[in-house]
Amino acid sequence: MARVRFLGIVRDWMRCSRLETPADTLREVLQAMRETGGWRFEDRAFRNGGRPIPEMELIVNGHNARFLQGPDTVLKPEDEVVVFIHRSWAEVPFM
Repeated sequence: MARVRFLGIVRDWMRCSRLETPADTLREVLQAMRETGGWRFEDRAFRNGGRPIPEMELIVNGHNARFLQGPDTVLKPEDEVVVFIHRSWAEVPFM
């Protein structure tokens, strides 16, 4: 059972801070996130045929998934995935 933690704005979009899923790959984690987060999460976090937005970072046990096998990264039951969005301060709207 992969453990997924959401940080920052992703936590707000998901409306929860954690998710446990029987995913075998990051692609399955992304699908579980879509199912849990609903259409609002999907509209904000995915583009171009269901690909995650470029600002979305997935960290598997402290290693960026971009330097592993991307969405095809194989997960073990004890793995922890951390998901967050990186943005420059120039893009953050002030309240």
